[in-house]
Amino acid sequence: MLGGGNFNPSTVTLPLNDEADLTTNLDLMIVSESSVALGPYSSLGKSLLTGDLNAGSVTSELPPSVSFLTAAALSGERDIEVYNGVSVTQDGNNVLMKIRTLNYILKNNVRVFHNRWGDRFRYE
Repeated sequence: MLGGGNFNPSTVTLPLNDEADLTTNLDLMIVSESSVALGPYSSLGKSLLTGDLNAGSVTSELPPSVSFLTAAALSGERDIEVYNGVSVTQDGNNVLMKIRTLNYILKNNVRVFHNRWGDRFRYE
């Protein structure tokens, strides 16, 4: 637990020690934080992984902002899945697009194209 202060723009590196119970895939390891010991925890991502699940470390991508930190493993589907498309008509239909798991990708950037030739979508 942190006693106080400000870590911006610092990152934190946590040890990995016998983490095979969390995951068998080192690439899924991240740093997580919570304001209370029992969670819920949110991802600080990862900027660096070293070693392996038995003797390694994971470094956060974002600076910590609360007291409790832990090494964690992402679970479930991590591929990007788009549920619907966006329409260029202004009829009120298809004005919202849902992208599942985008919140697990910390440095994300979404671009919407009007057609397969790369014309950008402009909704006015």
